[in-house]
Amino acid sequence: MKNYGLHRYFHCNRCGYSWLPRLPIEPKICPLCKSPYWNKPKKLNPGGEKMLECPICRKEYNSFLNLARHMVMTERRKEHEGHQLWLSLFTGKPFVEYAFGKDGQIAILMQKYYRRKRCLPSLEELLGDTLVEGEHE
Repeated sequence: MKNYGLHRYFHCNRCGYSWLPRLPIEPKICPLCKSPYWNKPKKLNPGGEKMLECPICRKEYNSFLNLARHMVMTERRKEHEGHQLWLSLFTGKPFVEYAFGKDGQIAILMQKYYRRKRCLPSLEELLGDTLVEGEHE
């Protein structure tokens, strides 16, 4: 919470959103990301593990499931181009087959690939693979 004159602004530690509340009481959730932990400091990645980075927009996530959800939901909302193409090339399936309710399966595929290669493929690598052989999991 930050004080600017007579106004009290709140700041979400999860998504970084700042807002001026309508009521003079402390909010229960962040109005943007809906996190009930908006006022708690974000914990560092436990165990010193590397944060996972989206191969398209470079946002960081702490689990394969969160990364898979981000990629599918971003494409559904049409926020950033490239996620659908990356997911289609990575899974070898069209968007309609993995877009609804398959986040967990995509996360498992990502995790298996990551364990073997220690990184996720870039869009350029996937495009190169399909042009050369067309072979991918």
